[in-house]
Amino acid sequence: MPVLLKYKNIIFVVTILFIVGVVGKGIYFKYLDQDKAIEGRRAELDGKKVVAARLASINREIEEFEIVFLDGDIFHFQRMADNMAKESKIRIKSFKPKAAGGPDVAVLKYKKIDVILNVMAGYKGLSKFIKALEETGAVEIHQLRKEEGVAGFYLALKVLLKK
Repeated sequence: MPVLLKYKNIIFVVTILFIVGVVGKGIYFKYLDQDKAIEGRRAELDGKKVVAARLASINREIEEFEIVFLDGDIFHFQRMADNMAKESKIRIKSFKPKAAGGPDVAVLKYKKIDVILNVMAGYKGLSKFIKALEETGAVEIHQLRKEEGVAGFYLALKVLLKK
């Protein structure tokens, strides 16, 4: 025992250091766990930011895509087709719209309308007219044929209209 009293200050310091080490280790691992949790939340937040940015991008794409759809009035398309015909120096003899059949009619916020056009045109005017129709992005040309015995063409179109 007298030998221990001789080293009591050293034993006291070592005991204090041991206690500080044990407490410090507990605190260190507690903060280490919190740091890992924070990193996990940061990664989750970064993932959500990527999803939010992608969602914003998709919304912009949808808005751009909806610009392609023509107003819900088929007569708006008829006026547009008449203007395109005048610019292409052709004449539309008949314009016959009818609702397209099938399951794709009610998809989302648009409807498809079948339109049959009979036009009087030369090849140059017809190609200019078809190019103008295709550039709208809202018109699909399904059939084009030369009318027998007449100086005209038959066009079968599908037109996308907003509801």
